[in-house]
Amino acid sequence: SLTEDVSWFETPVSVLPVKDPSSGNSLIEVKLKDEIVTLAAYHGLKHKYPALEVDRTGAHVDIVPDQETGMFTLMFQDRNQKKYAGTMATFKQYCSDSKSLIIKKGDGPVEVLVAFSTKDDAVKALKDNMDNGEFPELCVAPSCRS
Repeated sequence: SLTEDVSWFETPVSVLPVKDPSSGNSLIEVKLKDEIVTLAAYHGLKHKYPALEVDRTGAHVDIVPDQETGMFTLMFQDRNQKKYAGTMATFKQYCSDSKSLIIKKGDGPVEVLVAFSTKDDAVKALKDNMDNGEFPELCVAPSCRS
């Protein structure tokens, strides 16, 4: 699979279905931490996946408020069973207002959503925890992607 092939180069930060903002086509977005590794993966896999592209426009980078809640939401797979208390203990430190953090179960069996009232808080939490193995596949929730 594409995810397995990319993982040979580096474990992806996230793998999410997205819509191309210009064409409306469905895509799979794979995010990696290191730009050099990203380019190596691209060059190493473009023969196997001819439609593979590198997005240099930044079209999928920004985090926007969820249209229903107005919150800036991150998500991760709770394979380490951090559950509510463990998730709260880590992410509450990023809230400028302690009442502005909402943690809830997502749709998947171990999916957890962590919602912040401000973009700055969500971005700081994401940046500081992208490499944190306690929160696998931490990324911007699909509802908060531009």
